[in-house]
Amino acid sequence: MSSIRFRPSFYISGILLTILSLAMTLPIIVDLRNGFEEWREFSKAQIITAFFGIALMLINKQNGFRLSTKETLIAATLPWVIVSFFAALPFMLAVNLGLSPIQSLFEA
Repeated sequence: MSSIRFRPSFYISGILLTILSLAMTLPIIVDLRNGFEEWREFSKAQIITAFFGIALMLINKQNGFRLSTKETLIAATLPWVIVSFFAALPFMLAVNLGLSPIQSLFEA
């Protein structure tokens, strides 16, 4: 029985986190333009998300990979969970919202 490799799943997670960090640029621009203070939380979350996304991509980079059925299932669910936690970061960092981590995850 072969072991399950997580590197492809983490690499895919890194790609999606990097895309998420780029998508966080839009709320930053909108908040800056409208004079809201939440742009700071989005900026912090964007930096953290980009750091972890790029790190996951660089650490887990491979020259091509083939996934088994189990690895494909992991590659579909693990990035979804990881991206959800990072998408909740702006809500967790926004002190004025007063959201718990669970509420932040729900809002994300």
